[in-house]
Amino acid sequence: MIAERVAAVATSAAAIEVEERVQTPPPALKTPPAPEGTPPPSPPRREVRGPQPPRRRKGGWRSPMTAAVLVGTFLVSMLCIYVYAYARVTTAGFHLSLLRRDLQRAKQEEDVLRAEIGRLSLPNAVARRAKELGMELTTPEMAVVLPPEARNRVMTPPRGQ
Repeated sequence: MIAERVAAVATSAAAIEVEERVQTPPPALKTPPAPEGTPPPSPPRREVRGPQPPRRRKGGWRSPMTAAVLVGTFLVSMLCIYVYAYARVTTAGFHLSLLRRDLQRAKQEEDVLRAEIGRLSLPNAVARRAKELGMELTTPEMAVVLPPEARNRVMTPPRGQ
């Protein structure tokens, strides 16, 4: 029902517009010819003004939109640089913690090895290990003592070799 009313109003408005177009006469397109002997009309004169500043183009280099884009680009690039630096620092911290953990393990292993060296270098342990390998204690007959002059000659290699 409402649609019918809207259609009727639209139809009547279109009909009124068509009637107005038909009733109005077309405007005169040509000016009447000038009488004989009159000079032809001169073109309208332009107003002479002094020097004028150059016209600004819309959206040029100094427009607010360009400034907003540049500021936005700068902020986004600074955010990217910050995220990159933060990632590098975090990675370096992770590697540093791994190195510290490895250093602590190495120190513990060093302590264990030093304790083992101390235990194995005791005289009792050395004598026991020598017996296990089939070694004997030195007797005076086995030992050869050289005089000091002979020690220097024996220890130095012969010349020419």
